[in-house]
Amino acid sequence: MRYEDRTMMIRNARIAYPHLFEPRMNQNKTAEEYSCALILDPDEPSTEKLLELVEKVAIDRFGPKAPRLLENKRLKHPVHDGDEKEDDEAFAGKYYVNCKSRRQPEVVDQSVQPILDPDEVFGGCYVNVTVGLYAYDQEGGKGVGVGLNNVQLIEKGDRITGAKSAAEEFEALDDEGKKPGRTVVAKVPRKVKAKAKYEEEEEIEDSEEFEEEEEAPKPKTKARRPAKAKEVEDEDGEEEEEEEEAKGPPRPRFRRGK
Repeated sequence: MRYEDRTMMIRNARIAYPHLFEPRMNQNKTAEEYSCALILDPDEPSTEKLLELVEKVAIDRFGPKAPRLLENKRLKHPVHDGDEKEDDEAFAGKYYVNCKSRRQPEVVDQSVQPILDPDEVFGGCYVNVTVGLYAYDQEGGKGVGVGLNNVQLIEKGDRITGAKSAAEEFEALDDEGKKPGRTVVAKVPRKVKAKAKYEEEEEIEDSEEFEEEEEAPKPKTKARRPAKAKEVEDEDGEEEEEEEEAKGPPRPRFRRGK
């Protein structure tokens, strides 16, 4: 099948994930490639033409059974159902095809003037793209691929980033930065908590030791006898001795004679 018979123009497609000015490493990490995805309207005439061309290229390489093999996914079909990409609403209800090339595509505007600024063609723009289909049979599988040739910018559209918007990821907060009706409790780092707990335990131990010192009983001291009482006893003893001296020695006892 001649190359001219395998090429066509996809019209009014919406481009996504464009890498038209700088190549990137392919999934197999074997080479750097320029690439993009094209979101296709099922009702666009060029979409129907693309589906027919895929079958022709497959039959030319794999024989008359190729259409059935494509339908049974024994051959890889380049046109995919956009509803399978649930993470991006831009693909819902559409087809999409991935295009790639090792040669940098030419990118032009409506007047066919070159576009040199990469920011001029972003995901979400509407474009016309020339592509070349090819069949492959390699270790990764068999199927039909789509080569990227050149791109013409028709008009700019809403950006497709493949990421969620800020409105989808965040909630409205009040003037204090809190969610309405919800109290935000600041989290204290574990190290700070551990340090505070250690200091608190030390304070408790110190207070307990202080209380034990206050409650400890004072040692008992032996009471001394008052000096006056001793003097009184001495005086009494002296008086008793004087009385005994005044009485004199005891008189001898005589026995009466018989």
